Amino acid sequence: MNKIIKNTLILTAITLISGLLLGMVYEITKDPIAASQEKARQEAYKAVLKEADSFVDYADFDEKEAAKAVKEISGCTVNGVVEAKDKSGETIGYVVTTTSSEGYGGDIQISVGIGNDGVVEEKLWKLSQLQKQVQAQTKKLMRSAELQSLQMR
Repeated sequence: MNKIIKNTLILTAITLISGLLLGMVYEITKDPIAASQEKARQEAYKAVLKEADSFVDYADFDEKEAAKAVKEISGCTVNGVVEAKDKSGETIGYVVTTTSSEGYGGDIQISVGIGNDGVVEEKLWKLSQLQKQVQAQTKKLMRSAELQSLQMR
């Protein structure tokens, strides 16, 4: 009976320590991962509207209306709309980002830029490529965190 209690306590301690370490790694890596994802989004926006200086969320974007507009397209969702601004702050177009779950190897994300002049440009992003970039960045951060914890000891 004592052996069962001892093994239970050991497994509980291992689980608690693992959970705490996982939580620490998450806290360390969540901001850099978010920054990396935002950088990739900004690059996609810039690829479809090269003349734009900055991009801001489109305030009138209605997710329900967007879902109605694409309901006939199987597996497609509209992720968001941003306004493309020039250096003077004037709106020069819009970028619409959608995701399709119909991709062969996973989700496919596409950003479409529509200029005020009616010109349409697009940039296709396969999410698995973005995820690989984020995973590589996460591994670097985890190694860095491990080195820091070893130096503290």
